[in-house]
Amino acid sequence: LASELRNAVMVLLAGRAAEKIEFGETSSGAAQDLREATKIVGSMVGLFGMSSKGGLASMAGLADCGVPVDAQAVQQLIEVELQALSDKCDELLDKHVVALNEVVDLLLREETIDGQAVLDLLVEHSDVVIPLRAEVACA
Repeated sequence: LASELRNAVMVLLAGRAAEKIEFGETSSGAAQDLREATKIVGSMVGLFGMSSKGGLASMAGLADCGVPVDAQAVQQLIEVELQALSDKCDELLDKHVVALNEVVDLLLREETIDGQAVLDLLVEHSDVVIPLRAEVACA
């Protein structure tokens, strides 16, 4: 599902977004996450017809038919999608900054934490309701 792919991309972008909030800038630590996010969004735009701004044509299908593909246009669509998801991620973290700060504090004390600890902090410090599916996935 497109929503699941978008959520996966936002998870990949969340660390970078949290750095921006906590430190006012980003580090090179998110390089691999950005690479993976770009690959997912590239597939969404170029193969799956899941761009919110583009058409349904598969770039691979066009190439198979000998139709030239404008790589710059595809790259721009990918960038637009990535930026929109990054903006949404920023908004969510801004909305839940108290929980984010608690996660940061816990990470500084414990060095690693599991997904359930993050979910617990979200529930404790915001109006987030965690569906059963998320609780099972983190258990």
